[in-house]
Amino acid sequence: MNLKHFFILWAITFGVQKAFTQPVELRGVWLTNVDSDVLDSRDQIAEAMQFLADHHFNVVFPVVWNDASTMYPSAVMEQMFDLPIDDDYEDRDPLAEVIEEAHNRNIAVIAWFEYGFSASHKKDGGMILDEKPHWAARDNNGKLLTKNGFEWMNGYHPEVQQFLIDLITEVVKKYQIDGVQGDDRLPAQPIEGGYSAFTKALYRAEHSGMPLPVTCIKG
Repeated sequence: MNLKHFFILWAITFGVQKAFTQPVELRGVWLTNVDSDVLDSRDQIAEAMQFLADHHFNVVFPVVWNDASTMYPSAVMEQMFDLPIDDDYEDRDPLAEVIEEAHNRNIAVIAWFEYGFSASHKKDGGMILDEKPHWAARDNNGKLLTKNGFEWMNGYHPEVQQFLIDLITEVVKKYQIDGVQGDDRLPAQPIEGGYSAFTKALYRAEHSGMPLPVTCIKG
């Protein structure tokens, strides 16, 4: 484990401890931008945080990375894909608004990187893999790695790893968040993956040319 990976794990585990210096029952809710309009305005964010405070919630997990977009102005995304923020939130910073409204009510904020290593959902890789096709994860048939409608980046590729590290460290450094959460797509990948040309070459190099294992999925 290198220092950057250690830093991310530290942010995930220590962030929550820092937010609650004494043992406390965590009562949290995830704040999504799908089928919810809470993030659509500052007033709606304030109303939602007040509702949570009134009902004794003490932590909120706002989504910050979803469907190849961020819910905050990202220099990383602007530099790499010319898309600094989800188009729905142009000229705003929903994450900053959530942090201020939540902290004003003693609610901790854990940034939720919902999509993790997933590039898109039912978009054949979407904008990310259109721009960087060598980032695609592959199954053992050479097809784009897809599970439950999600299309995946190759988490074994150092460029992809660095991209996720840069996104997470950007949020940790820029915002007064109390922790980060990666969901089930960070760092996991579907068992069917690991067969991109890059990953196969990496496996052979690290295992003295041994044959690749074959994934066998039933059901």
